[in-house]
Amino acid sequence: MLFVSIIGIFQFVTLPKEQFPEIVIPTIYVQTVYVGNSPKDMENLVTRPIEKQIKSITGAKINKFTSTSQQDYSAIIVEFDTDVKVEVGLQKVKDAIDKAKTDLPTDLVGPLFTNVQLLTRAVELALEAEGSFVAMNNRVSQSVPHLHVHIVPRRKKDGLKGFFWPRNKYESATHLGEVQKSIKAAIAVIQKHS
Repeated sequence: MLFVSIIGIFQFVTLPKEQFPEIVIPTIYVQTVYVGNSPKDMENLVTRPIEKQIKSITGAKINKFTSTSQQDYSAIIVEFDTDVKVEVGLQKVKDAIDKAKTDLPTDLVGPLFTNVQLLTRAVELALEAEGSFVAMNNRVSQSVPHLHVHIVPRRKKDGLKGFFWPRNKYESATHLGEVQKSIKAAIAVIQKHS
């Protein structure tokens, strides 16, 4: 029995990719923080308007759609058909959110959201990322409650699992300065063309 198990494991590990292809399921996460709102208010003011526009997406089949509204927080997960490229799905969701902005509370789409969008585009451009992961935190696991945003550059097979990503230190203070300069330059380029 042990011999059969070892042979089975060996066969699985050495199986050629053509017989065991990698399947990418394009999944887009939409997270919104709106401090001071109950779960019901989050659902009515934020989640439903965004859901409405995402559900009206055409030209890309959505296989699965889930949403959650909690105190101060809304999360929507959109899973597209495997035939849809991640970039296409992301653009479709971004376009849907742009359409939903007119239905969202005005103070929700204010300066912070605009700046996060700008910085996300700049990080992707400066670091030649294929995409990004944006997360906000306002109270949990903080000694002094404050709102902050994580913008994580993404690449295929980068190891990101949920909210956990591989964290690498800068090679040196010089490297940190170079990254900072490239992001600032990317912001200037984006603002110039906007």
